[in-house]
Amino acid sequence: MSAAPDSGQLGLFGTPDDYVVRRSRRARRLSLRVFPHGVVEVVAPERAAERTIRRFVADHQDWIGRARREFGVAAEGCGVEPPRQILLGAVGEQWQVEYRPGNRRLRVVPGVAGGELQLAGPADPHWRVQQLRRWLQRRGRAVLSPWLAELSRETGLAYRAVTIRRQRSRWGSCTARHDISLNCALLFLEPALVRQVLLHELAHTRHLDHSPAFWGLVERLAPDFEQAEKALRGAWRSVPAWVNHDPG
Repeated sequence: MSAAPDSGQLGLFGTPDDYVVRRSRRARRLSLRVFPHGVVEVVAPERAAERTIRRFVADHQDWIGRARREFGVAAEGCGVEPPRQILLGAVGEQWQVEYRPGNRRLRVVPGVAGGELQLAGPADPHWRVQQLRRWLQRRGRAVLSPWLAELSRETGLAYRAVTIRRQRSRWGSCTARHDISLNCALLFLEPALVRQVLLHELAHTRHLDHSPAFWGLVERLAPDFEQAEKALRGAWRSVPAWVNHDPG
């Protein structure tokens, strides 16, 4: 509960900012994905021609419109811009973001239940988003790593190491060596859902698959797990577009 490391992301040939094309060496054909905040991503083979991608998107406009309406976003979707405010529901924090000219620097000013991020540097939205993503990963390490350690002690389920990443399609993962990876985007979810993801990955240290034995262990750890697991399938709506998509 990742995107290919061999991929790049770019705007879609003059179309609105909420359309992006991600070229990947792994892709064998064109595919579309609409995210809960309305951003449309086209995954394309590296050598796919621009006119082919443009035609593919045009041919799927009706499907894109239906998908956006299902997510409750406007037909034209939404642009991706550096945020002025970051709300981290997992820890009840609210961070105001102030952009300033000057030498490149991100100053963190803690306050009550959050604080202010003062980001000095070029007025380049791509650069600004990149810096905020790095901060988000650092905040994720500060919050999620000790949270996982606490649940490990509580449940007796040990893991070897934890990493905090910015994954595009998984909340977390666990390897056969009991290395757990957690998505920094978990910080945007409510605490109960974050706890469920952490317990889910800890359960994988005993059962690497999703067998009945795995779900039996999850149920013992969290009796109401079914409701939480269902909520997680739609929880991407809580993750702002800038976390995974670049400004146009």
